[in-house]
Amino acid sequence: MAVTLNYNQTIEKIVAEVKRLTTLEQKEILAYIKAKQYKKGPRISFINPEKGVKPLTMSQIDKIKHESRKHAG
Repeated sequence: MAVTLNYNQTIEKIVAEVKRLTTLEQKEILAYIKAKQYKKGPRISFINPEKGVKPLTMSQIDKIKHESRKHAG
């Protein structure tokens, strides 16, 4: 029970201090907290190739780069 009361008091102190800050400073702190929580979590791969799809070979990659440069210029 004592831990819960202490925890709530700590949060109340944090909220009181944050209320004194400007809106921009509050948003900055919120972004910092969210980034810190994101760093703690497991790493998620944003690129998940479908099963059975083979990765491109170097020659295929070179051909794609050559074609994209040809069309860009």
